[in-house]
Amino acid sequence: MPKNGALDLSVIIPVHNEEGNIEYLYKELKEAINFSKRYEMIFVDDGSRDNSFAILSRIAREDKNVKVVKLRGNYGQTVAMRAGLDVCSGEKIITMDGDGQHHPKYIIDFYKKLDVYDVVCNNRLNRRKKTTPLGNFLVRLLFKVPYRDSIGGMKGFTKKVKEEIYLYGNMHRYLPLLARWRGFKVGEQEISFLFRIQRGRATFLEVLGYLVWG
Repeated sequence: MPKNGALDLSVIIPVHNEEGNIEYLYKELKEAINFSKRYEMIFVDDGSRDNSFAILSRIAREDKNVKVVKLRGNYGQTVAMRAGLDVCSGEKIITMDGDGQHHPKYIIDFYKKLDVYDVVCNNRLNRRKKTTPLGNFLVRLLFKVPYRDSIGGMKGFTKKVKEEIYLYGNMHRYLPLLARWRGFKVGEQEISFLFRIQRGRATFLEVLGYLVWG
């Protein structure tokens, strides 16, 4: 339980060129997190070239529960997540994509499971043709872990996990695996997943990345 005055929940959302999505996402987050009275939303602008940072800055001025971190360049999800972790103070931490692929309604489910588990990874249900990306298959094959979707981007973990596991490179994908090796208890949360590419057109590299890493 958090001490008096301590934050109960931190939600970290990396964003990159999401000016058309941020307002809607923020409203969904506010509605989804209303169960907690001591929370913070941390948006990390990963080198956006559009008006994402300006929109986020305005939201932060109007809402004391919102923090914005701006990176100088586009460094990728692990660096963006690390930047959010460096400034967050919640006893429970949830990370999610800022592009609409993860619905905020699942935050409360991750939050509740963190009473039982140290780390909660997502299990995305509505994959095309019910296939499993190659990355998840390789993780299960090589490391003999039971998690069906451990490399997905929506995760929950405790402050203790954050303090003991330092993420670098692309290691955010493997947080459940790293936590398991350290003796932490890892669970799963089912979510519906939307494969979304801006402007409705997927590039070859984006599709390839989805097939490998999810």
